[in-house]
Amino acid sequence: MNGECWKSAVSGCQYILHVASPFMIVPDASCVDIAVTGTLNLLRAASKEYSVKKVVLTSSCTAVNEGHPQDKVFDETSWTDVTNPDVDYYSRSKTLAEKAAWDFIHFRFALTTLNPTFVVGPLLIDEEGASISLMRRFLNREMPAIPELNLACVDVRDVAKAHVEAMRRPETDGERILITSQPSFFFRDIAQVLGREFRPQGYWVPYYQVPYWVLWLYSFFDKEAAATLKRVGNIARFDNSKAKRLLGLEFSDPAKAMVEMGYALIERGIVKKRPGYKGVPEQYKPWIYTNINDGC
Repeated sequence: MNGECWKSAVSGCQYILHVASPFMIVPDASCVDIAVTGTLNLLRAASKEYSVKKVVLTSSCTAVNEGHPQDKVFDETSWTDVTNPDVDYYSRSKTLAEKAAWDFIHFRFALTTLNPTFVVGPLLIDEEGASISLMRRFLNREMPAIPELNLACVDVRDVAKAHVEAMRRPETDGERILITSQPSFFFRDIAQVLGREFRPQGYWVPYYQVPYWVLWLYSFFDKEAAATLKRVGNIARFDNSKAKRLLGLEFSDPAKAMVEMGYALIERGIVKKRPGYKGVPEQYKPWIYTNINDGC
């Protein structure tokens, strides 16, 4: 939040990747100011550093489709309606931070914003973000039943590649680009993917989908349930053609990335090893063990 700290951070840089801000399932108003101020502090510092050629800002799909009826396919021309009272603070923070970046746009450097959906795949670090927390709950007996929620997902390696390609390709200058695989996954689909792989190894993956009225009652006692209630039954639809055209991306199967993520969580001790656990299959070992052995 201290703008002075950015001066030394960007000194001598030609390219800057400003990656995602922390996600909270039940965010508060503070995350809006943190996201906007943090983004502007970086851009102000970049504007004073003559070596900077380009900034790639990680925004979010929640800056695209929130506050609107979810009965259409969204593309990069859509912006979240922050005046809608149903839009949560996290979505507002990502939208306002991205808009602040475009309003700031400076003649000295180019700007590209990337809008990824729910990120899945093997881990580099042990810290828990939103996707890690959700997968942990699927595998750790923390989710007794499944709400009828839907997520557009993307492999973390596709997100990483998107940042590198956006940095090096001038045709992405001045563009916002959705980074997502399609179609999206209901929680029951995620449970089926994880269940096929991990139930035979002793992990209790939920399979019962809770009716809306049960979730509605539960929302009076649980903030997370209340925060997700308005999303029940919606399907996340995004157009990813721009990412394919400008970044040359061919999106990986998120289902495979979910399984790799499950093994990574177990091997890192975030999810406990069950008595029936058989270890990481050979096809997943390069990504799982390389990241762990490198100490990342």
